Amino acid sequence: MAQTLTYLALDLGIEHVRAVVVQSAIEFARLLADGWSRAPALMAGLAAIVVVPVLAIAGLAINRWFARRSRAAGGLRPIRTELAAAAGLGWPCDAWLVVDGGEPMRRAVPRELLSIGRDDDNDLMLDDATVHRHHALLVRNSEAQFVLRDVSGKGGNGMKVNGHRVEQTMLADGDRIEIGRVVLKFEAHPA
Repeated sequence: MAQTLTYLALDLGIEHVRAVVVQSAIEFARLLADGWSRAPALMAGLAAIVVVPVLAIAGLAINRWFARRSRAAGGLRPIRTELAAAAGLGWPCDAWLVVDGGEPMRRAVPRELLSIGRDDDNDLMLDDATVHRHHALLVRNSEAQFVLRDVSGKGGNGMKVNGHRVEQTMLADGDRIEIGRVVLKFEAHPA
């Protein structure tokens, strides 16, 4: 298309190409208006088919930009509880994960779910090759107990809690969690 317009510009002159483009845009607008007047539901559906993927791609780009920015600032992406607190939702935070290593980092655990893994769409992103893209879930059940589940699969590196390999376990204050080479400490206190 761009090459065709370039040849047209060379052969016919830029003014003629500009006139053709403007006339085409006017005809396209008339076609859209005519379609809207005849079948508005169909036109709205077609517009959604065009707009939704564009918004999804924009959201993904923004998400990745925030993930890169937070990694550069400290290595971990802010989790939902911190965002909720900033928004004034006031969720009680009575549990934390402390990432051991270089400089320890402490992150609040959200109310119901915390995803842990190497991919930047996790709530707790651990940048280590031994951690799977989506490695574990920390779930708060209806009794306010914290359950850690391995979701890395049968061929995954698994996880250990207090030195014992587990697929799922209830956590208590002071538990030491090993996900690949990354060591986490679970802390829980009454709200």
